[in-house]
Amino acid sequence: MTPKMMVAPPRINLRRAASYNNSQQQQHQHQHQHQHQQQQQQQQQQRQQQQHDAGGPLSATSRFGFEHVVFLASSPPPSPSLPRPRGRRTWSRAGARARTKKRRVRRVLCSGGVVLLALWIVARLFCRSGGSLADGPRPLLSHHRKPDPNYVDVDEAERAGLLPSAGAGAGAGAGAGAGTEQRSGHFVGLDVAAAAEKPVCTSSLTVLLESSDAGLGRSLLMLWMLYALAAEQQRAFFVDDSRWAYGRYGDLLQPPPLPACRPPPRHEMVPCPAQARHLVVSASTASDVLLEGGHGGEGSTRRLLGLAGVGYRRLFALVEDDAGYVERRVRQLRERAGGAPVVGLHIRRGDRHPFEFQYRDTYIPIEVFADRARGLVEAHYNETRTTKGGEAVTVLASDDPTVLHGQSDLSDAVLAQQRIRLASGAEEQPSKTRTSPDPRFMHRFTDEGHGWEGGFFSLVFWNLGAQRKNNAIPQDDDEAGGPPSDQTLRLRGFVARAYMMDLAVLAGASDKVVCAVSAMGCRLLAVMMGWERAFEQGGG
Repeated sequence: MTPKMMVAPPRINLRRAASYNNSQQQQHQHQHQHQHQQQQQQQQQQRQQQQHDAGGPLSATSRFGFEHVVFLASSPPPSPSLPRPRGRRTWSRAGARARTKKRRVRRVLCSGGVVLLALWIVARLFCRSGGSLADGPRPLLSHHRKPDPNYVDVDEAERAGLLPSAGAGAGAGAGAGAGTEQRSGHFVGLDVAAAAEKPVCTSSLTVLLESSDAGLGRSLLMLWMLYALAAEQQRAFFVDDSRWAYGRYGDLLQPPPLPACRPPPRHEMVPCPAQARHLVVSASTASDVLLEGGHGGEGSTRRLLGLAGVGYRRLFALVEDDAGYVERRVRQLRERAGGAPVVGLHIRRGDRHPFEFQYRDTYIPIEVFADRARGLVEAHYNETRTTKGGEAVTVLASDDPTVLHGQSDLSDAVLAQQRIRLASGAEEQPSKTRTSPDPRFMHRFTDEGHGWEGGFFSLVFWNLGAQRKNNAIPQDDDEAGGPPSDQTLRLRGFVARAYMMDLAVLAGASDKVVCAVSAMGCRLLAVMMGWERAFEQGGG
């Protein structure tokens, strides 16, 4: 009888990972099959032994056993390099719900943290843009305004021996008698001989008219607000114009009212803190002094405007000749208009550009001013429902003398004042020099006249009356350390007088004013007209 050979099926693959994940039931079946196969092998060996004993013919291969090639079809032999197969983990429903709840909590915390971070970033950006500076309490500013208990005034420190005494020679500064040492500085309207008999002021505020800004409007606004602050704090008010770029204060405006005391010694005047008995303020420290005085925070715009209005009514007094001209000019404009409205236009050019994004690199077109003026006139007639009287009058004030050239929209406009006019280069040239010379012959060089084309520029202002041959030198006389010449101060004085007369005529004669808020002159007009007239009644 030929022995049977069991061949392993071809589907056996020792590298299949699924063969190592058999269940316990399959293992028991494999063991049972293995025992059955062992019994069959034993029976086969017994039959072969019987045939051998009987002497039957056998082939050479019949003596070789094939039991070592018998494999289990469903279970490969274990590999010594692989770990023992792990059973499948089973989870209970309670554990699954707990894991789901944990995942939800983590998701909520992560999403909530992202939302809070975004809100915090937006809030920080909003605070930096200044949108929330006028809302809510200000404990830091309130604490900052409190007086410092550790501060000691200079005269108290001298009496207490904390500071050495300045001596009798330095006793009264510019307000001392004739026998004292001459000090630097010049107090506006102060008679040194008469002030020597007066007592030293208990407290004072001295405004130093010194600024790197060529414009006059900022100095005027600062002066008006500080005067009102000094009156509010019951301080004596003084003005020092020794370093003012426009020359003497008395050449432009009438001196401020003098108190019944004289200024303190120079060494007792300090720039800070604001609680000092004798305070000296310049353009660099004016904002800090106003903040320390309580004029800041929520609703500060109207308070500062009212503060400046107090100073305007007491300090804005033109010199006698200019004041008389302004009064006559205002009366002429009102008589010309009759019952019709007078609309003032303040057009700023030069180095001042509007705040509007579309005009940030240029200027507001003349058409915009003209359209706004016509709209105000129509609104006036619609409100009053009357057409009696003369025609509406448009009054123009500008730092550019060429603003009316070729402008059909402003053909009927009149200048605010013609006492001092800023001439252009074309107006300065005489008619005979405007002809082209014969190019075939040599001619004497004639310097071209320069005017105020384009408006007010700070570089042009600082170089008024400059006498130097090297035009490449950038600094002017003030920046070089030397005082400006008399001719320079005279030219600057003309510019300042023209500027102030323009504002005075516009504020006195106009029912409505159209201007750009980026210009300091527009803000001064709001102060001169008052809050109600400029904003609430639609005057500007």
